[in-house]
Amino acid sequence: MRRSISRVPVAPAPCWWIFPWTFLAPLVLLRTTLPPVRVTLQERSPITAPRSIVLVASFTGERGAATVVEAEAQGSSVDFLLPKDVPWRLSCRGSSLWCPNVDVPAGTRITTVPVYATMPWRARLLPPSGQSLPQEAVLQGWVRTEGSPLSYRLPLTVHGDGSVAAALPAAMQDLRLAVPGFAPAYRWRFDAKKPGPKPDVMRLVPGGSISGVVIDPRTQLPVAAISVRLAPAAANGVLDATPAEPVGVFEAPSDERGFFQITGLASGTYRLYVGSADHWGTEVAVEPHRETFIPAVPLAKGLRLEVSVEPPQDPDSRPWR
Repeated sequence: MRRSISRVPVAPAPCWWIFPWTFLAPLVLLRTTLPPVRVTLQERSPITAPRSIVLVASFTGERGAATVVEAEAQGSSVDFLLPKDVPWRLSCRGSSLWCPNVDVPAGTRITTVPVYATMPWRARLLPPSGQSLPQEAVLQGWVRTEGSPLSYRLPLTVHGDGSVAAALPAAMQDLRLAVPGFAPAYRWRFDAKKPGPKPDVMRLVPGGSISGVVIDPRTQLPVAAISVRLAPAAANGVLDATPAEPVGVFEAPSDERGFFQITGLASGTYRLYVGSADHWGTEVAVEPHRETFIPAVPLAKGLRLEVSVEPPQDPDSRPWR
């Protein structure tokens, strides 16, 4: 009698020693995957346009290589999956919305970004007669908040008729327009929420300039309505003009913010005179067609003369009664 033996095929045993990473890969992913970072969008101005903004998280690696992660936010928040737990910078891209750059420390899991609607802004640049304008300019802005102001920087294209345009955050802000070859033009407390029907006219002054903020050295607060004078200094350090005879002295008052600006300066060395007629400040240098900004100019202290006579006597050498 013959026996029939059925042979059942058997799968070969896995070669664990040949492909070890196939089984260790899930463990590696578990060790490198970080929890998501929740970014909440906080409206700072009424947003009527459809909310669609792209948030960009960027950070620089050990070898200087930049890594960029993007996420589109349709609602009030968005989650980021970052490959590394490092400090990173958050910015945004959107045609109708604006947000400032936010530096986020390592280990952060929840953060908030202020978001503003944007409004169109137009301006007309007017140089002196016979002077041409460059094709590029830079607009800086500082959005006023309860804390530190939020800053931004926008490159502008100057058209042949001197017009420029940009989309600004709809908020109260301070503006600084820098045009190469001219002194910067400032606009304080500009309300971008209420753009005017006509372009903003900015008259430009060629040459170098000096600007700054006058402060009280005791309180460190800005001081308004202070006369600021600027006198050219000779090569040997002797002033070409004195306070008593202000020949060739430039003068400008400080406004309510303590800010002053003196324009139309030739390159050279000057001395700054603030407040007291008997005090001259530190020498300042002006470069051709550039602004020299002094963030804190201390107000000169006034002089006080005390006279005492001992013992007190009248002109006849008799004691005063």
